[in-house]
Amino acid sequence: MYIALGLSLLLVVGALVGAKLVFQNARQPVNVVAIPAPDAESSQCAELLQRLPAKVLGVKRAEMASEVAGTAVWAKGSEADVTLRCGVDVPFQYTELSEPETIDGTDWFEIQDPMSPARSWYAVNRFPVVAVTTEGDPREDLAHALTQLEHKDAPQNPAPLSELAAGPDRFCDRLDLPEQLGDLQLKGSAWVARGKEPIVLRCGVELPEAYQPGVQLTQINDVPWFEDAGIWYALRENIVAVYLPEDSSNLVPLSDAIRRAVPAES
Repeated sequence: MYIALGLSLLLVVGALVGAKLVFQNARQPVNVVAIPAPDAESSQCAELLQRLPAKVLGVKRAEMASEVAGTAVWAKGSEADVTLRCGVDVPFQYTELSEPETIDGTDWFEIQDPMSPARSWYAVNRFPVVAVTTEGDPREDLAHALTQLEHKDAPQNPAPLSELAAGPDRFCDRLDLPEQLGDLQLKGSAWVARGKEPIVLRCGVELPEAYQPGVQLTQINDVPWFEDAGIWYALRENIVAVYLPEDSSNLVPLSDAIRRAVPAES
């Protein structure tokens, strides 16, 4: 009986070990889509890929189905859990209003994906610029490899609305703006939060060329709004522009503040 029991245990252990080996051997290379990355083939990116750790967030580095310059992945299966791209451009969201977080000498700019738990982290004071996309926070695991890159601040894009033509602003100094919109806090004339695009307001601008007689307007608390390419224009005595990347419900408190401060068009 004891012999039979021992043989049974050996068979179970052998089956488990065999299954593990089969699973490991069956892991398929990860498919990675190439994106524009002007410095991906630089020597700095090649050296960075050699320095990267074997694990990030506890996940092993994986092979790619086809080589993509400046790119590395860590994966448990056939899809990447962590993707690093070296030599990319900074995203358009990285502007004069952005507030990166410094960790071990590297400034990280975070972008949250509103449609998924994934986040992208950009090392914006290193050359070449490095982007890492994952659901966790990979920065500690990558700190040592990135600190050996050249320290160089990436240029910031113009803040939203900064390039709009100026218009009458007689009543703009009366605006009493809310301190908070959702998770965003007021700073100057913008509402900001780390990892999210800002909401930006500018009072006293000209209407865009797209505004023509008969265009569709949205009425919110006695304030008519015209939307063009993600920018909302409040049609009052002074035109107020609002850059609103996500939740249009934030127009409600802004409409109240504008209605109190700026008279309706005469």
